[in-house]
Amino acid sequence: MLPHYSNVVSDSEPANSPEKKPTFRDLLKHPDRPTRMGTWLSLIFAGLSVFALSMLIVLVVQNRGQNQSKTSGTSPASTDHAPPPQDYTKSIHESLGTYHLILLSKSAAEPDTEIHMDLVAECSNDSVCAQIKANTVGVRDLVTPILNSTEGKDWLNPSQKNQLKRRLSEQLSGLVKEGSVLNVHISDLQIERVPSKKP
Repeated sequence: MLPHYSNVVSDSEPANSPEKKPTFRDLLKHPDRPTRMGTWLSLIFAGLSVFALSMLIVLVVQNRGQNQSKTSGTSPASTDHAPPPQDYTKSIHESLGTYHLILLSKSAAEPDTEIHMDLVAECSNDSVCAQIKANTVGVRDLVTPILNSTEGKDWLNPSQKNQLKRRLSEQLSGLVKEGSVLNVHISDLQIERVPSKKP
């Protein structure tokens, strides 16, 4: 009779089990130098990859923010929405001539005011300036009484001067058929106090 063999594994013979995979820490301390160096290089490469990806994300976000600010017409570093100063050199102008005034004081104790200036009209279009240029006599007949109605102290007050300029603009706009006079600029203004001519 053949002997009977049991399939039971004895305690002295360990069962075949899968080998335990080495951890990353084990590889860093591996006695084999090439294995250890390869692990360190892999770690450095992974760190550089993460850093490069982070920088790429930051650049994409910044670029998107700049594009949005350009689309909206504002600068992300500026919160000042005040309009830029107007460049009058690009506007349409026509000279109204040179004016010399002597504004008499109300009393002999106060000096008279002698004024010399040039007036320039700012036109809404070329046609307005052309009409003003063709009607120099009518313009002077309109402007002179308005200037003579002022007092010497008015020319020393910025608010009064602005009111005078608006009045001149409105009256001159009535002389043209189409368009308007946007503003009247005063240049080469000279103001001098002279002795009163009243007795």
